[in-house]
Amino acid sequence: MNRVGSSLLLILSALALALSFSPLPLHFLSYVALMPLFARIEFGARKGSFWSGFFFGFSYGLFLLFWLLFLVVPPVIKAWLVFGYVLLAAFIGFYFAAFSLMTKWLGLFWAPFILVALEYTRSIGEIGFPWGVLGYTQTSYLPVIQLASIFGIWGVSFLIVLVNIFAYRTLSALVSRTPWHRPLVYLVGTVFVVLVYGTARIGHRSDDKIRVAVVQPNIDPNSKSTREMKQKMFDILREDSELVKDYGVDLMILPETALPINLERERVYYEQARHISDTDRHRILSGSLLYGYNLAGGLEVYNGAILFVPDSGIVQKYRKMRLVPFSEKIPYSRQVPFLRKADFGGGDFTHGQDYVLFRVGDKRGATLICFESIFGDLTRNFTKKGCDFLVNITNDGWFGNTPGPYQHAEMAVVRAVENRMPLVRCANTGVSFVVDQFGRVSNKTRIFERALVVADVPMGAGKSLYMRLGDFLPQFSIGIVSLMLLVTVILRNRLRPGPDG
Repeated sequence: MNRVGSSLLLILSALALALSFSPLPLHFLSYVALMPLFARIEFGARKGSFWSGFFFGFSYGLFLLFWLLFLVVPPVIKAWLVFGYVLLAAFIGFYFAAFSLMTKWLGLFWAPFILVALEYTRSIGEIGFPWGVLGYTQTSYLPVIQLASIFGIWGVSFLIVLVNIFAYRTLSALVSRTPWHRPLVYLVGTVFVVLVYGTARIGHRSDDKIRVAVVQPNIDPNSKSTREMKQKMFDILREDSELVKDYGVDLMILPETALPINLERERVYYEQARHISDTDRHRILSGSLLYGYNLAGGLEVYNGAILFVPDSGIVQKYRKMRLVPFSEKIPYSRQVPFLRKADFGGGDFTHGQDYVLFRVGDKRGATLICFESIFGDLTRNFTKKGCDFLVNITNDGWFGNTPGPYQHAEMAVVRAVENRMPLVRCANTGVSFVVDQFGRVSNKTRIFERALVVADVPMGAGKSLYMRLGDFLPQFSIGIVSLMLLVTVILRNRLRPGPDG
């Protein structure tokens, strides 16, 4: 195949990988999408492997994240958004370039370890961005994602690469007319074992439950701070609280920044919220801005969540710890002072520090605000503190009618499976739902509609292996890949002929 045809095949395979994510039901494409890249790695030169990987990853990033161009944001941010979109695609491209080069060096056997190590590396730090981790393509396949309760999402990514390798080896053997039975047996055997294990692990829902009311107000995020929209939010809360007061609801949940004000300062709104809680006897968990002061006396603003309890007002607060890079905080601006002067049109929030668990009767819940739901390590730290259920509050109105809200939602599903713990998702414009500890989704809303969901949330039973051991698979992968690269370099230097031949 000539260079043009080969490049076109890489573009099509990158598109196939992007299409395997929600909302389209094409998740199976992820099992073959890496095969053309493996062919380029195996038969191309080392330098060519690097650039083939970059080309594939960059194309994949452009296809996967195209919806960023349609975010509902002020015009001042739009230009930066286009630049950020291309930069993110290039960011993903360089990771696939590294994946291709290291796989060329070590061989296809090591590809699952290499990819998992790189995906994990891409998720850490203040610029961590695990969007597009391959394992999330499988969220709709319940038996497959049960692997996440052992290995985290990384185990599912490992499986996808492994299946791609066996499929590639089978096809290569058929084309070259060499024995193809062994790789096919490996392929079928791997899929069979995973499906049997996953099916056996999916159990019954617990009888121990709490009842929640999820409020999806569907308010335009660009106008939430106006006086009219602030009052509209309280009117919705009052109306929905009245509707569910006879349902025995343990907790009402409102989305991220549903109360885009400092309630403790703006007493007129505080009194409205407290009156609703006291009158209808509801605990109310809501996203809200929070304020504080640093040691120098400067004002700090937090994206937070608050819990109202009848007759007590606000009793607990949580401050978001993982902020959206460039949108909520310039990464590393605390460590590099001159970055504080950069202005990309986003916010300047302060990172929270404490893992706060909200009390609901004898149960304790953790709140993941928006972006936080895509980080398995943060969620795991909450569960280790002893929480019984998870809540994810988010806005997602910025995404518009694109794949963005669906892809964001499917990551939250995996958090439930990883920790064997139920999760309630409350989004301003959708998607809202309840998911049990095995990843079964119920009470799912549509996007861009006002909704009120009353649902029983079954509590999880026991602790998952992932919750106990954490990200041991990617950490092991980093160690073993680094060791193998070092050994490979040493051996090649020793085998290289000297000046005398």
